[in-house]
Amino acid sequence: MTSRNIISQLSRILGSKLFIMTFISILSISLTTVYVMSEPWTQDRFMSISTLGEGMKAEHYFAKQNSTLMTGDEMHWFVNIHNHFGNSKYVSIRMYVLNSTQSIPLDAESEEGKYPMVYESRYLLEDNATVTVPVNWSIVGADKHYGYIMISDLKVNGRDIKDVETRSVQDNNSFRVIFELWTYDSNLNRFVLNQPNDSNNENYVWNQIWFKLNI
Repeated sequence: MTSRNIISQLSRILGSKLFIMTFISILSISLTTVYVMSEPWTQDRFMSISTLGEGMKAEHYFAKQNSTLMTGDEMHWFVNIHNHFGNSKYVSIRMYVLNSTQSIPLDAESEEGKYPMVYESRYLLEDNATVTVPVNWSIVGADKHYGYIMISDLKVNGRDIKDVETRSVQDNNSFRVIFELWTYDSNLNRFVLNQPNDSNNENYVWNQIWFKLNI
């Protein structure tokens, strides 16, 4: 085969629709790969909180396998905090006991919160790290008067918590345990409840578990 024939065949191949389409496809894939590799990788920023029962499972929250308690019943819970915010965070896990109508989130504007907390733990949490906080608690003091139940004393992780003074709605024995995640704001020099996120919306990180108390 002469060089002139070879050049002629190459010209036909290079000018064919199949070659042009294949070349354009390869070029598009190459440009896309270069763009993706050159762009900085971004991730959603968030923090999360979850509460597990005995055995670190999403069950067995209560001693009698139902949510109706009596004074002295012991609960063994685990609060998991995960930091996926992209940097280290100094966090405060706060526990409250409320009745069925007290409003939540408690108070994003105040460092102390709207209601007195019954327990707090603080941790420095690295990025992409998780901390598990055991919370062993029981109601050790409560009374009933005129249809109201008043929780007065708790024991949380071996600490005696006095003067809780959480009162039920009349003829309603429902209560809630609230766990909130507060983070330290270095600009304000205090802990705040609302967590910043990529959409600049207020994001409150908390959860709750309901129970009833029989006296």
